[in-house]
Amino acid sequence: MRQINSFSLIKRIPNSFLAAGIALALVVPPPSLPAADSDEGDLTAQENSGDILPDAAISLVDEVSDKEVVSDDESPVKMSNGPNYWATRTMDMRFGLTFHANNNFCTALHATLPFPMTWPEQTVEVTDFQMPNFAKYFVRPNIQGVGEIVIDMERMSAQDVFDVVATVRIQRSFIKKPDEPSKLQFVSRPQRDKKLSIYLGDSPYIDTTTRQVRSIANEIRDRGHPDAWTHVEAIYDWVRENIKYENGDLRSTSQALKEGVGDCEEMTGLFIAICRASDIPSRVVWVPDHCYPEFYLQDEKGNGYWFPCQIAGDRLFGEMQEYRPILQKGDRFKTPESKKFVRYLAETFTCKLRSTGPIPPAITPIRDLGPLQEELDQLRAASSLPNAGQSAAPMPDQAIEQ
Repeated sequence: MRQINSFSLIKRIPNSFLAAGIALALVVPPPSLPAADSDEGDLTAQENSGDILPDAAISLVDEVSDKEVVSDDESPVKMSNGPNYWATRTMDMRFGLTFHANNNFCTALHATLPFPMTWPEQTVEVTDFQMPNFAKYFVRPNIQGVGEIVIDMERMSAQDVFDVVATVRIQRSFIKKPDEPSKLQFVSRPQRDKKLSIYLGDSPYIDTTTRQVRSIANEIRDRGHPDAWTHVEAIYDWVRENIKYENGDLRSTSQALKEGVGDCEEMTGLFIAICRASDIPSRVVWVPDHCYPEFYLQDEKGNGYWFPCQIAGDRLFGEMQEYRPILQKGDRFKTPESKKFVRYLAETFTCKLRSTGPIPPAITPIRDLGPLQEELDQLRAASSLPNAGQSAAPMPDQAIEQ
């Protein structure tokens, strides 16, 4: 997967950054959220300051429903006709930001850090949180269950450097497809379900309403399929057969169709576009250096489940063998810091400054995957696994006011 460089440096902080709602130590109410799915990411908003995170400061809730059972052994967990979770692995990782004042006296510093969350196939426990005692933070959930740590500071002196780092213990499971996928069904009128409708429309770089996408969706539908699972698998096969895997600049789904090439992002986006044009809810799952799609079906009792598939690489439909942590799920986000919808929540940084030299202030993301990183590097050296040392997600957005 490509390294996406969306670094932007501008001279003025957007007005929304200076609104009274974003002030030091002020907890901003989260945006209006739909009722949470039992498998939506779980994060509780809190506020705190200091060096170590108290137990109650960030609650990454790992209480799970019957859809979110995770096994400690390698035997698949039976869950009606939903996904089965197995081969669970526990890993310690670190996520955070390094702040660099460089040649500047900085004031009104404001940063956001997207944070891994609990999902059915992943639990997240914060074991340590290091932050200077002059900084304050709160945790802001987003509309699709993605959480962000929001950090505010009054000032930094020139040449100051400090870290905000969370150490987390992640349990990540493989996913095995259901025993009887032919019994799964499409959701009737998903547009009327607020929890699903956000996974049906256009997203940045994902065009669901173009004539070509709708024509492909109709052609696949008109073939006739014995069940919903087989219908979605036909969409999966169409993308794999008609789009050649090729790295390059980020393309929209329309461009990928025109050129017939794309990497995991374009192939994932095109699968999602055709699913959504077929009224099948679908979304992007982001892991370090890679992404893949999920689609939504329900069982005979009306219980809904998200099923993953590996659209680029080995054939894995309705299942996933992946230990890289889930960073986010979704592809259409908007926060107080963004003027428009984005496909991925990147780190952001703003401040006011008095410059004493040519180097502006900056932040550097910290993403330490622990022992898993070395394993990924070894696998990459022996195969075509994407470079695990590069970020597959957009780089931080940084705004400076002089």
